[in-house]
Amino acid sequence: AMRLPIGSRTRLALATVMCVSLACAPGVPSKKMAQPCVGAGKRANSHELNAQGVLHQQRGKFEFAEACYKAALKKKPDFVVALFNVGTLRLALGDDRGAINVFSEVLTMQPTYASAHYNMGSAYYRLGQERQAVTSFRAAVEVDPNYVHAHANLATVLHLQGDLDGAKKHHQESIRIDPGFADGWMNLGNVLKALGQVPAAIQAYNAATTLKPSYAMAFYNLGVAHQGMGNQSAAVEAYQSA
Repeated sequence: AMRLPIGSRTRLALATVMCVSLACAPGVPSKKMAQPCVGAGKRANSHELNAQGVLHQQRGKFEFAEACYKAALKKKPDFVVALFNVGTLRLALGDDRGAINVFSEVLTMQPTYASAHYNMGSAYYRLGQERQAVTSFRAAVEVDPNYVHAHANLATVLHLQGDLDGAKKHHQESIRIDPGFADGWMNLGNVLKALGQVPAAIQAYNAATTLKPSYAMAFYNLGVAHQGMGNQSAAVEAYQSA
């Protein structure tokens, strides 16, 4: 979790997205394959090879996953989903700049690929390039206005940049789309608190803890808010629940 300047804690959803088929979306393959796609038949088509790669990646077998994605791209060089998954693999390996390069290639092929914008934003954020992260997350929500986590991450980075009104707007969008999004409620509370709207912040923290009774971070922030209002007994109760 990141710590914001206001002293509250927040959470940025940085999970990447992998795709099995064009239904969830959708390069450059290397000239030479290091190894065949383990688990796939000799006559496997590009979609089967990609699906096998996702399976390997989910199991943490990154070398096998890469071989399968490259095999899929060798059969179908314009297979955007497989190229996208190469990008997720780069993220999983901690190669953020490599991931950005791959997602840039994906977006050249398909500019409206919301998950590619989102994952690129995650990579930029991890590199500390907040301005570029904002651009990517904003592009994701422009392509898909109902992209909950893209709204949430955009809001969180805007908060870090001091754009509290923008942060508030996008956190509110995230919980409008998914009222059960506990992280959205908690992070909205952080923004409201920073704006001096502490009673509203307390309501947001309460919503987060109601949705997720084991949410220690939200209880901690709730305690900070109550303490700031001079409600010592409520603050102690919240801290004890954290």
